[in-house]
Amino acid sequence: MTATTSPWPRAVLCVLLLVNLAAFVAAAGGRPPFTDARGVSWTPSATHQSTCDQATFAFDSRLDPADWRQCVALASAWGAEKGTFRVAQGDDKTYRPILHQSDCTLAVEPMDAGKRSYTIGDEDVKKILDNSLKNFSHGTLLAVGGVVKCDVDSGGRAGLAWRISKAGK
Repeated sequence: MTATTSPWPRAVLCVLLLVNLAAFVAAAGGRPPFTDARGVSWTPSATHQSTCDQATFAFDSRLDPADWRQCVALASAWGAEKGTFRVAQGDDKTYRPILHQSDCTLAVEPMDAGKRSYTIGDEDVKKILDNSLKNFSHGTLLAVGGVVKCDVDSGGRAGLAWRISKAGK
């Protein structure tokens, strides 16, 4: 009598692997487009947050323009998020990317060396993205920057420079 192996254990294993792979892909695709920048952290919230004044906007020809379509995708992916970014003042004067989608990056730079940490809400980010897309694109290119005063740890508000470009640098 020869022993035969049933195909069922292999079939069940394959189905389980496919289900786990599908769950991983779905979860990865549903993640917010946050960057992993030093000095930037994200805190989710149950409600939308606004911690900044009205931003200023200006076309900036010095920037490497972002792809408008990628910025639309970024704004769409970002739309449902609720919470705040905390941006720490660093030792260097560099822009820190907070959101990124292929060839579109929103980056910020604290302007006051005396302030330790800035807070920018999801609603503030949405306003910057929306106004930039609607009013500052040139064809399929987007190179825009400005300043927004946001809450700081020490109380009050201070200037946070921001820009949208291909690379946040």
